[in-house]
Amino acid sequence: MKKLLQYWLLLLGTLVLSQNAILVVGFQSLDLRFEAYAQLLVIPSLQAALLAIATRRSTLKDLLFLLAQGLSPRPMWLLLFADLFFVIFLTSWLHLYLASKGVAASYLVLRAAWKPEWARRERAWVLLAGIFLAGFSFDYVLHWMEPLAGYFFSSWPLLLQWIFFYGPLFFFSLFVIVRLQKAWSSRSPSSGILLEMAAALAWASMLVVVISYFNKPELVSPWPWLLKLAAAMFLSLAIGAVQQLFRKRRGSQG
Repeated sequence: MKKLLQYWLLLLGTLVLSQNAILVVGFQSLDLRFEAYAQLLVIPSLQAALLAIATRRSTLKDLLFLLAQGLSPRPMWLLLFADLFFVIFLTSWLHLYLASKGVAASYLVLRAAWKPEWARRERAWVLLAGIFLAGFSFDYVLHWMEPLAGYFFSSWPLLLQWIFFYGPLFFFSLFVIVRLQKAWSSRSPSSGILLEMAAALAWASMLVVVISYFNKPELVSPWPWLLKLAAAMFLSLAIGAVQQLFRKRRGSQG
């Protein structure tokens, strides 16, 4: 995931500078359409994903082995089945389910922060991840993010509020996950791959939201339930990553 972010930043900067330089110098204009903003996020993202896959050191066999190891515990499959069940059949309870699962994930991550082998900086990242998970979870029932965005950017158009509030919040959260994955992968590779999957889900969801909201601005079927499923699976993968970390610790102690 770290490579993906590095490639994306490089490709984004190249695209923004080259595209606007051509428009300003060659055509004395700027493209301020919503579609242009969406393309600036989506095109470098897809290019970066292909580059990250093509330059990855691990083989597909190694990745599948780690993924199978991370998903093998029965509680992990039960969580993923519950995600699908709530999204399809119990939508009226879905927000409460996501909030409860998020609080559980936050508790497990904060509990993992007190492992004695963490360096001080690593412990800080784990604590920050737990706090972010708690905030993300409480938003499902308290809906605190949207009023906060309106408070700081009250005079701004709604689209700019989303870009300048949710944009930095999302990318900083993703950066925290990347730092977490780096620390956990060295201790439990299967835990690291689950965190990488969670980050990939978050990234894909961001692209869907950007395209849909810039286009409508609303989510049309089937994207709403797919994004809710992605959010539930994100939390399941986070819980599974902590479980793998604790399992590795118990195994080393034994």
